[in-house]
Amino acid sequence: MLVVDMSRPWTIMESLNKWARILRDHIELLEVDPEKTNELEKQLIKHFQEYTEPESGDNSPRRTSAVTPTADEEKVILPLGETTLTHNLGVPIVVVVSKSDAISSLEKEHEYRDEHLDFIQQYVRKFCLNYGAALFYSSVKENKNCDLIYKYMIHRLFDFPFNTPALVVEKDSLFIPSGWDNLKKISILYENMQVMRPEDPYESVISRPHVRRHVQDMKDITAEDEQMFLLKQQALLTKNITANRQQDSPQRPAAGITRTPDRPGRATVASVSPITSTGKAKIDSKAAASGSEGVLANFFNSLLSKKPATSPGTPTGATGSVGKPERTTARRDAAAELDRLTQTRKSLGEQRAKQNST
Repeated sequence: MLVVDMSRPWTIMESLNKWARILRDHIELLEVDPEKTNELEKQLIKHFQEYTEPESGDNSPRRTSAVTPTADEEKVILPLGETTLTHNLGVPIVVVVSKSDAISSLEKEHEYRDEHLDFIQQYVRKFCLNYGAALFYSSVKENKNCDLIYKYMIHRLFDFPFNTPALVVEKDSLFIPSGWDNLKKISILYENMQVMRPEDPYESVISRPHVRRHVQDMKDITAEDEQMFLLKQQALLTKNITANRQQDSPQRPAAGITRTPDRPGRATVASVSPITSTGKAKIDSKAAASGSEGVLANFFNSLLSKKPATSPGTPTGATGSVGKPERTTARRDAAAELDRLTQTRKSLGEQRAKQNST
């Protein structure tokens, strides 16, 4: 059984050819006795030649094959068409076009017309004719031909009676048994084709629609772990503090970070230039920036969650871990340092304005 999807008709022929090729390669690898293979191929040919369609409304338990003639009757065997069983694998095949209820959505969303559906049908029927396969259009959603497929499979596997004739009227519940079809019956579909021709390439008529990429198709972006992010920020701040220390002159002490036992994480700025001629101390802007970075470094340190690695009697302030009170203290220090820097910039601006006026 080869199953294809009517909701994506542009993949039907590609899928059928692919799985038929896989089936053919698998049969060749089985290394079946040539006589057995020849016998199976002859059985498929005989099924085609002796096929008899049940009469409409006949409920008698009859088979789709012809009744064995008596000695007085002459057995007539019709020759196969030029495109019938050209790929005889010796295995009965059933092609099922599933989701036939999607035909209505194809007509609305992709503007498919009856000639598009006839074009698809004639391509699939020609494929089934080449492999001697039966064809079903089925829909589980609308319960079309599901029971019929089961009955036909039992008929072909165990030779149970089967009395359902071919169904070609409804476009979404098609049934063509193996041995019924031929090129003359398929040519009836050509009458509705106005824009396209039956010999046109399948992909050129039933082409894949162009769909814009949705947001769901984009790659997912995984957020970085919070602790890893904070560690990176701490490393960057430490690197900047070291660079500022190297740029300071030897006569001026570099800005540093000191810790007191009672208030861990407290940063002080110690870089102040000598008193100028005006009698006012000039604050080094580099040292102030270095001190603010130190406060920010302590702030990030307070966010890092580390387990204490000391003995049970060691105070929390002496270890590398920072609890909730220390985090609050560090945030207050950071806020106070930012306020102090703001006031410092204002005072520096006023001093420069007075010097320019004098």
